[in-house]
Amino acid sequence: MNLINNINRHLFTQVNVDSGSLSILSAVIHRFAQPGEYEGIVMKGPIKTQRFTVTVVEDNNIISSSSQAAAATNTNAAAAEQIKVDLKDTASDRFTLRRGGYGVFYVSTGPGGYVVEIRKYEKGSQVKVFDSSELKEDDIFSTTIIRPGTYSVTNTLNNAKAELMVNYPEIGKTQRNPQPIKIECTAQNQINPNRIRIDPSQGLVFTSKTPFRIKIELTKPEDRPSRLARKEGTLAQRIAQQKGQEKKIIRRYRLMPSGGS
Repeated sequence: MNLINNINRHLFTQVNVDSGSLSILSAVIHRFAQPGEYEGIVMKGPIKTQRFTVTVVEDNNIISSSSQAAAATNTNAAAAEQIKVDLKDTASDRFTLRRGGYGVFYVSTGPGGYVVEIRKYEKGSQVKVFDSSELKEDDIFSTTIIRPGTYSVTNTLNNAKAELMVNYPEIGKTQRNPQPIKIECTAQNQINPNRIRIDPSQGLVFTSKTPFRIKIELTKPEDRPSRLARKEGTLAQRIAQQKGQEKKIIRRYRLMPSGGS
């Protein structure tokens, strides 16, 4: 298959980000603090696209034997400290997680637009304990912004705002493997820091002391012409200048008196 066909075009076309509508380059992380049986439901708009179950066990129930873990690989029966769930996947799955472990919910490919809910079985009924469209304290939202420009950052649940500036990549100035920037939505309805500057592909990690849903929207793109376009533009300017000079010479020549008597 042609390499170009393998490139996920949504990596480059996605500009705005919404923690309540997950897409590629974004993830939410939830901590499972209590043991028990949980069901996860993934939705895209009104359509339920995936179901999965999570069994959370106490530490002393963790399977440590390599032989047991190997035998359980296909069913995810070995308790883990972290599970990863691709919301794009439509297959049902079962996970076993130790108490206090984390679930990472992400989108591997495609346009996105996913929401995930987690419900806990209690006394014959289900209680919703997590909803990615309204994150709570201890939940984490991480994302990566690629396109240079200025963005607004808003917690839509309390209208707290910040400004994000993504630098234009320049040789010798862009950081290599930069550390992600940590951002907090405070209980005082603020986003701290409220002015953020990053390099393209540098991660953003949001935590909060209050319910939050983060929207990041491009307000002013920084699109510079490519080096080739700049060269072509410079060449066009030179040609235009030369033509202008030629016209001046011709005009002067026409104004010169003839050599006749």
